[in-house]
Amino acid sequence: MPGYTYFFVDSVPKQCICPICKLPMQAPVVLTSCQHVFCDSCLRPRHRRGHSHNRASLDLDSSLMCPLDEQRVDSRNVKSSVELSNQIENCMVRCPQEPQGCRWVDIVRNVPSHLETCRYVAVLCPQNCGDMVCRAFLKEHVDHACSRRRRLCQFCRNSFSAEEYPKHEGTCPDEQVWCENKCGLRIPRRKLARHAEHECVKREVGCSFCRKRFLFDTLQTHIQQCTLKGVTTPVSGQQSHSSNHQQHQQQQQPQYNTSTSTSNSSSNDAAILSAVGKNSSGTGTSHLAVTPESTLDKPDSGGVNPQFNSQRRQQPEASAEAPPPVPRRAASAECLDGGRVRGAPPIDCPLKWCGCQFKGDRASVDRHQRDPAASAHHVTLLAELGRAQRRELDSLKRQLRHLPLVHSGRLVWRVDNYAEKLADSTSNRELEFCSVPFYTGRPGYRLQASAFLNGNGSGAGRYLSLYVKLLPGEFDPILDWPFVRPIRMRLLDQRDGSAGSRRHLEESFTPDPSWRHFKRPGRDASAAFGFGFPKFAAHELLRPEGGSDECCYLRDNVIFLEIEVLPDAAE
Repeated sequence: MPGYTYFFVDSVPKQCICPICKLPMQAPVVLTSCQHVFCDSCLRPRHRRGHSHNRASLDLDSSLMCPLDEQRVDSRNVKSSVELSNQIENCMVRCPQEPQGCRWVDIVRNVPSHLETCRYVAVLCPQNCGDMVCRAFLKEHVDHACSRRRRLCQFCRNSFSAEEYPKHEGTCPDEQVWCENKCGLRIPRRKLARHAEHECVKREVGCSFCRKRFLFDTLQTHIQQCTLKGVTTPVSGQQSHSSNHQQHQQQQQPQYNTSTSTSNSSSNDAAILSAVGKNSSGTGTSHLAVTPESTLDKPDSGGVNPQFNSQRRQQPEASAEAPPPVPRRAASAECLDGGRVRGAPPIDCPLKWCGCQFKGDRASVDRHQRDPAASAHHVTLLAELGRAQRRELDSLKRQLRHLPLVHSGRLVWRVDNYAEKLADSTSNRELEFCSVPFYTGRPGYRLQASAFLNGNGSGAGRYLSLYVKLLPGEFDPILDWPFVRPIRMRLLDQRDGSAGSRRHLEESFTPDPSWRHFKRPGRDASAAFGFGFPKFAAHELLRPEGGSDECCYLRDNVIFLEIEVLPDAAE
């Protein structure tokens, strides 16, 4: 091996430098004949190369040539220089991994033992994934980045490799997922199909009368109002019985006049309707045994018609038969059903104010309120309403806090609770913090700054990323487009002292007219494109306040960002 390549703290004495490799000597040897000193690893290869043309001479001739004075020296006169070796090994050196951040300093002799434990040395991943990883980040690599690490599913508790886990992650049968019908429940994925088909209050079901499809939680309301629903009425039952009786009578007594039977039947219908009206105050479902007058008026030996008596004996059996259903549109609106007049307006659910659409009679509304699925739906509606009100309240607070808006084109943005927000950004890399909108004048362009405290894009994990974007404004129709004014961004130094002594971190740019970021924005502010610097400020700069001679960008857990729109050069 050639000489040492370590970073020596002090300059190495000249006599310790190898004349061949120009480095501090490693395992120095001295030629006793001329007292020249070299690295053993530098001298031996020259000796071997000098005799490589004749292998026999290498065994017989044990002499070598001094590289400095070219005098032949017997190999037996090449001795190790213990004194010089001790002098070099006691020199102070820095860790070879100093560029990576190691601050270790010690003598040369202790370097090998230090490298065995140095946190900044790259080592092979113990999982045999083939990656070389800095020892300081080895545990993080094994736990979170190694392609051969094992990951435990939090739902089914099964273990998967990092390559297999993404495939399982979206298909785990035990994962709690939201119902696709938006009923507000979370169900294990393996039960989702059954829930959607048999249990979900938002599933589609068909009406058994009109065959139209409705959501399950609105079906009962529809059935109560469906015009094709089958209804059993006293009138229909008696009419059916009367017609059957007349048909039977005509078959048994053909000697009666047809016209007389017809007129008698009409009068009987009127009597039946009158009787039904009187009886409707009761159950509304009784069947009256009414005999046509034509049968009662006909005398027969002794004043009693034997055929009539036989028919009366048969009437209870006929009355017990279920009357045929008729369409609701044919039934009277005054017909009673369970104590409620059909045609009465339905009652809304008491939680209609928070979004429940259920309607029905009082009994169905009471059942709806006791239904566990409906209660869960009510809780979801209340939670959504609470979140919406919270967002609206926060929006109003922000508007109130920042009125009046900046119209000078210079925004100084105070970011409070930096450490907590940085921690949130570390767990959610897509977390973006936005400033209040500001204007370049009256009238002027409307802009907004946005920051990713844990970095975005190429700056993810190590930098603060800062961007600026154009928002749709009130004066856009009368402004010049595209936006071409220079923009300056600064991280303000909070060090004590005069303003002139502070060293702000600054970046600036002038928009290119071809950039889409600075075309006239659309109506949707959330679709605006930002432009800026993903590596605006390294995390090393954002440390708590240091000494008086250092820049202090983070103080009292607060940073200040300044975005200023500069005057156009043409102006």
